[in-house]
Amino acid sequence: MNQAMNPPGLGVLDRGPDAPPLYRQLTRELRTLAETVGPGVRFPSERELTERYEVSRVTVQQAVANLVRSGHLRRQQGRGTFVSEPKIERPLQATNSFSEDMRQKGLQPSARLVAHERLAANGRLARELAIEDGGDVVLLERLMLADGEPMAVHQTYLRGDRCAALVERNIDELRAGGSLYDTLENRGGLELAGSEETVEATQASAEIADLLGADEGDPILWIVRRTRLTDGTPLELSEMSYRADRYRLTLHTSRRAGA
Repeated sequence: MNQAMNPPGLGVLDRGPDAPPLYRQLTRELRTLAETVGPGVRFPSERELTERYEVSRVTVQQAVANLVRSGHLRRQQGRGTFVSEPKIERPLQATNSFSEDMRQKGLQPSARLVAHERLAANGRLARELAIEDGGDVVLLERLMLADGEPMAVHQTYLRGDRCAALVERNIDELRAGGSLYDTLENRGGLELAGSEETVEATQASAEIADLLGADEGDPILWIVRRTRLTDGTPLELSEMSYRADRYRLTLHTSRRAGA
């Protein structure tokens, strides 16, 4: 909704000799304020907060930066600071498509095709997909959206011998936001066995930030997915950049009795 905030009553900071540092107190105050007004609301400017709490601008900057790092607030270049939307939980165990994940959360998935190319595999790609150097690879780069909001950038490399013709036949549907896994399985008859994923915290490059509507250097979750067919053949290598302010990964484990 991105409306301006009309804050409720503000707390009073403790300035006694034994009180916690002001920036910590202010962080708690502003976290409560953000949780009270809800997502999408424009947060007061640094100048407004400085005047309301009678603290230095450095103190305000520290508190706001803490809440940006924790995901309670998000900055939009040229627009200001806003209360963040709730983060989307993504279970690590499931080999779901982006579309499946979003629908399970009650969101409408869509995608924009950024690039579609045929490449000759270099050493790394050839090794990952178990093909010869110079072998045919299909690259699909897509901007993934939920309810129209950018969530992630997927750069997907597929074995050309298994997928090139299939992707070409269905490129219009993929360009319109169709599910890649649905295309591979239901239209191509490929049986996916499962995936292995690795996750790293990193920073958005200028290109990724531009696609996500973020700032260069903003935190992102970088997920590398390797998917095989049921016969063990490597099929897909995907490098996926997810907005860290909207996504968090969950891992459910069980303890074996006696272990």
